[in-house]
Amino acid sequence: MKLSVAAIRQATASMLSAALMIFLTGCAATSPQAVDEPQAVDEMPATPDAAPAAEPADAVKPLSRRALVDKALDNTLTVRVRNSSGEEISLGSGFFIQGGHVVTNAHVVADAAWVEIFDVQDRLIATAPYALAIDIDNDLAVLPTPHSQRQGLPLSEEGVEVGDGLWAFGAPLGLEGTTSRGVVSAFREKDGMDLIQITAPISPGSSGGPLLDENGDVIGIATLILSGGQNLNFAVPVGKLRTLQFTEANRENFPPGSAFAEELDEETAQFIEVLVQMAESPTIEIGQQYRGRLNRDSATLDGSPYSAYQLHGNAGQRLQIDVMSRQFDTVAFLARENGLLTDDSWSVEDDDGGEGTDSRIVVTLPDTDTYYLLALSYDNRMGAYTISARDVSASQRGRTDGRWQFIGEALDDDRFYIDTQTVRRFGQNVSVWVRSSTGSVERLSSGERYDTSLVLYELDCPGRRFRIKATSYRLEDRLVTSEEIPSFRQTWTSVEPTTIAEALLEYACRR
Repeated sequence: MKLSVAAIRQATASMLSAALMIFLTGCAATSPQAVDEPQAVDEMPATPDAAPAAEPADAVKPLSRRALVDKALDNTLTVRVRNSSGEEISLGSGFFIQGGHVVTNAHVVADAAWVEIFDVQDRLIATAPYALAIDIDNDLAVLPTPHSQRQGLPLSEEGVEVGDGLWAFGAPLGLEGTTSRGVVSAFREKDGMDLIQITAPISPGSSGGPLLDENGDVIGIATLILSGGQNLNFAVPVGKLRTLQFTEANRENFPPGSAFAEELDEETAQFIEVLVQMAESPTIEIGQQYRGRLNRDSATLDGSPYSAYQLHGNAGQRLQIDVMSRQFDTVAFLARENGLLTDDSWSVEDDDGGEGTDSRIVVTLPDTDTYYLLALSYDNRMGAYTISARDVSASQRGRTDGRWQFIGEALDDDRFYIDTQTVRRFGQNVSVWVRSSTGSVERLSSGERYDTSLVLYELDCPGRRFRIKATSYRLEDRLVTSEEIPSFRQTWTSVEPTTIAEALLEYACRR
């Protein structure tokens, strides 16, 4: 591949802090290429739907759908921005709040000489030559109008959670009064900006429109989409609007467009396409096999075709993921969803960890989360492939409960466990076996592959130092190589603060 899997890891490691840019909704967006549903080799039986929970007697009932929509549309507005020559240079949405003020996005009114505000019947109801408040960091603007008696939409005082339902209103592409439904899918952070990720479609022209909860209260302001992804939509939490301080006497100039301009290089634009494919990808179940095919209609990464999938895993779960094909050289890439829009990213990949040119990832998942899996062609060829994702926790960590005590995780995602049954004290020293599970299949200097290591440590408790007496390496619970280290080669190493060695020393020496 021209863009190697190592490059993908590097892009993910710096995920979006410098590489992944977010387009403002005022820009045009194209829909991502659809991904075929995976074909399961062994289907799992359907699980009957759970009975709905009984509603508490004192629960506050939300507005009826009709009442909520009528209330929202009565207060949702179209914002048309004109330059000094009178030309329309931008279009967005907005909404009334108490006092007749209009809320929209700061980027919508960028470079404006004046702003025209229209109601849902497309009637001009106000012209704003300035703003009462501008918050570029949170992409918010508040505009004056003569309608001071308007109550507008109430601002929610309750926090929202993932899974909460919502309504989005706006004027995408000038279609006033457009309504869509969705849910809160995640909370993100981008360059210090807090965002709500939602599933309700946000299109060009919807910037600045309100997001309402089931009670008809504003919970956010539509602001961003990822280029190419109509399901990757974002909003500013309403709490950011509450913090704006302004009076009728405030007069702030509209911001320059340069405050929002961002250019994408080719590598960044390509990675955005990959992220969109991840978010739109079908879900696979652990414990099943799936067949797929890379063809000319498949998404590509620098010319190499790939397919994207999602799977859900639990913290500490040990997975083995195989991507196998007789027709092309496979590559497997796994990334955690949480952190994709921040610097806190996590990913692993493999090229030839399986048999022949098949790829295999053996990994301990760091969190309970959704994970994205890419099945790629290393040599740009196409053809059929099989994906297998299975839980190998029983074979790799079956003795953890009651015997193996977790002591910590290193920066490279290796997880360390003490064998509580081998702790031996002699004088002021302690010996103990420690197992580490790697984040993927690794290679020794001699070339052997392994995913688990066992090390026999001797600890000098009062001296706060350790030395290694024996090592053992395993792959899929099979012994690869082992060595007892001669005494003349055993050297003492001081235990540094806040390290795995210190956690080991404190646990073993205090038993």
